[in-house]
Amino acid sequence: MRIAAPLAVFLVGLAYLILAPPFQVPDEYMHFGRTLNLLEGHARAEKQGERMGYRIPCAAAYLMEKMPKSVEFRSEGKYDWAAFWRLNAESQNKPGVCFWEIDRGSLQMHVPFLYAPQVVGTAIAKFFTSKPAMWLYAARAANLIFCFLVLFGLLKISPNRNLRLFFFATLPMLLHIFASASGDAMVIILAFVYFFQLLDTLSQREITTNRWIILGVSALFISVAKSIYFPLILLVPFAAWRERSRRAWLFATAIVLLSFVVLVGWNLIVRHDYYSTAAYGMAPALQVRHLLEHPIAGVFAVLRGFIDNAAKIAVTYFGVFGWLSVIMPLPWYLAYFIFGSFIFIVTRAEIDNLRTPRWPFVLVALGTLLLLSLVMYITFTPVGFAYTKGIQGRHLMPILPFLFAALSGVARWHSYAHVLEKFALPIVLCFHGIALWQIYARFN
Repeated sequence: MRIAAPLAVFLVGLAYLILAPPFQVPDEYMHFGRTLNLLEGHARAEKQGERMGYRIPCAAAYLMEKMPKSVEFRSEGKYDWAAFWRLNAESQNKPGVCFWEIDRGSLQMHVPFLYAPQVVGTAIAKFFTSKPAMWLYAARAANLIFCFLVLFGLLKISPNRNLRLFFFATLPMLLHIFASASGDAMVIILAFVYFFQLLDTLSQREITTNRWIILGVSALFISVAKSIYFPLILLVPFAAWRERSRRAWLFATAIVLLSFVVLVGWNLIVRHDYYSTAAYGMAPALQVRHLLEHPIAGVFAVLRGFIDNAAKIAVTYFGVFGWLSVIMPLPWYLAYFIFGSFIFIVTRAEIDNLRTPRWPFVLVALGTLLLLSLVMYITFTPVGFAYTKGIQGRHLMPILPFLFAALSGVARWHSYAHVLEKFALPIVLCFHGIALWQIYARFN
């Protein structure tokens, strides 16, 4: 499992990289734009009057403006590959750097390190070719390779927890993201790293300084990557509570405070640029006022976000095919859900061996879910709307390992875990084989 699983992740991800058309993975065109903006030496977006955008090569801007994005491709026709390659050739005649306006629904409050692999891959491709299509595929490949190496390391150092990580790492939605230019790949892989570092730290009777530093670095990266995941860092002081020493509390407090300061600092740097641009239609101040004036309605709206978005959450957790205009048969989703549930039944919960109560994991995971809905209600939902709009399964991926670690594990089934390990890989490959065929048939 420790060798075969990450290799399978890489090979299946490579298939998604090839078969998923350009800019059809969620917001991939925007992530590609951010990558190119960083390559031009800009960590933030740029304002031009009421417009917000990036400075990117005109060749890439031309290609992205002419080809349909994921939010535009809803026709019953096939993807126009001929037009894509023709526009790719034409774009070489567009020299220089251009201002490329971002969509009104896209925030620019990302952090640059989420695009480190994509920047490296794109920079290498730009050295050899002027075709922006090659830059995109190089960014995809670099993202996939990075995620593969991290997963390989996690599976190698965590042999007792590899089955559950294998399930998370092979979700179709996640492999789509790993094999794209999306910065969400880095966010999710960092969440896995932090989760396993936290478990390893909690398993130590006496936590060394090096262990605190490693945990602190992983906590800093995941909390700063996206502000809605900051509550996950509140589990760090729990390690200090177990050790019960002044030194441990100093380390835990420093990790939480540093993560909070860096997170707030970056958001203060970039938020004014975006929200002061009235044309983008966001009204967080008015939405907060509405919540204060109608707190009960606001609470119901935050909770209803998960109910009214249930179909989108399910589809974009077990497979992004709904976004790609490829809806898998209902039995396929049910079978994948049952298979995943069985993994969490037969696999011992990670925190059982740590003699650690489960309630902190449950509380923090549920709190993060509520914060996710609240933040999206304030920033992405029309003022006074009945429920939070836009919650997707990919937003839940960094959170669910923490929740499942606390809610899963049935002792009488633990003896069957080694049997499941033998069959998990071929079963997952069968699911992906069906999904990849559906994508190929839909777009080609």
